[in-house]
Amino acid sequence: MDLKDHWNKAYISKDETSLGWFEAEPEKSLELIRSLNLDHNSHILDAGSGASRLVDELLDEGFQSIYAVDLSESGLNVTKKRLGEKGAKVNFIVDDLSNAQHIPNLDAVDLWHDRAVLHFLTDEIDQGAYSRLVNSKVKSGGHVIIAVFAPGGAKKCNGLDIKQYAAEDLSSLLGTDFELIKSEAYTFYNPNGDPRPYTYAMFKKK
Repeated sequence: MDLKDHWNKAYISKDETSLGWFEAEPEKSLELIRSLNLDHNSHILDAGSGASRLVDELLDEGFQSIYAVDLSESGLNVTKKRLGEKGAKVNFIVDDLSNAQHIPNLDAVDLWHDRAVLHFLTDEIDQGAYSRLVNSKVKSGGHVIIAVFAPGGAKKCNGLDIKQYAAEDLSSLLGTDFELIKSEAYTFYNPNGDPRPYTYAMFKKK
């Protein structure tokens, strides 16, 4: 399967507000980000950003250096169109988190945020590539926030298999350079009203 084509079709075939992962307000992510009291000049990378409203919220809160990364150019284009002139402050990057070509050239980031991307990497080789990328791009003292499908929850999303994670699984994936600061269970209700149990976890790089 051509995953780039798969994700582009998802955004082209439906309004983003009807997609299974759509969040009108990314409340849990914002709650965790606000708890960090980041400087507005901090570099933030939103992995799997697509058409997420998180970028809008970060801009409204005054952040000046945002990388919106996604495999789907169509998803990022939805955000570009929605933001209009405000989008000039965002660096939109089409890249594959399991085989990154552009992310390695970016400045190191203060925060890596990933909601609902990592769980699509079901191959151990891809998971390892993701882990190495996070380790290489997050500054010492920087943070990682990851939200993924929790054990006992959904096994598929958008027609693709996923891997479920508990907080300790995420710790093992990121490795010993990261300390788990906080984790919690969170139930997201998709646009159809169906519950989707998530694991949210926040780490600090030592």
